[in-house]
Amino acid sequence: MVGAQVGIAKEIAGAKVVASVAQLNQDYKLSSVPCVIPKSVPALPICSYEKRNLQSFNLGVTKDVAGLPVAAFYEQAKNDKANTLNKATAYGVTIGQAKKAGSWEAGYINQKIEANSLSTVWTDSDFANATVGNKGYGLTATYAVTDSLKARATMYDSDVGVLKPVKYKRTLLDLIYTF
Repeated sequence: MVGAQVGIAKEIAGAKVVASVAQLNQDYKLSSVPCVIPKSVPALPICSYEKRNLQSFNLGVTKDVAGLPVAAFYEQAKNDKANTLNKATAYGVTIGQAKKAGSWEAGYINQKIEANSLSTVWTDSDFANATVGNKGYGLTATYAVTDSLKARATMYDSDVGVLKPVKYKRTLLDLIYTF
C-alpha cells in the first residue's frame, strides 16, 4: 500500500475549515478463499483479492451557530482500477457537543458506497454490516450524564447489495466512560 495526502486548515468567516485530498494505491489478498457469499447478505459476494487506486476528497466545517457548535463534513472517494460502481460518498452534520455533564449532541450521516469503490477494511463495521454496495443513513444522539460518562443511541438504516438490495437496520445503545 502506497499513498500520499495533503490538507489545509483555515479559519474563514468565523468557521474552521479543513480540507484534504489523498491518493492511495492498494493491492492485497484478504484470504485464500476466492469468493465468499455471506449468509446475512447473499446478494453481495466478498472476493479475496482486491486492487484499488483511490483518490479522495474530504471537507469539514465547524462553526458556532446560536451558541451551539455545528460540524458538517463531505467525503468522496473514487477507485480508478474499477470501470463501474467505483464511487463512495458520505456527508453529515453534528449539532452540539456532549462534553460536560448535561450537554448533548445529535448527528446525521448519509453514505453510499458502490461495490467496487472501497475495500471493506475502510468501512464502518456497524453501518450496513461492514459491506460495500450499500446506501443509507445513520442518526446519533449523545447525552453527557457526567463529565466522564456519556449515553449514546445510534440507528442505521441501509440497503445492502447491488442486484437485489436487502434492508439492513441496526440500533446501538452505548455507555461511554472516559478517564
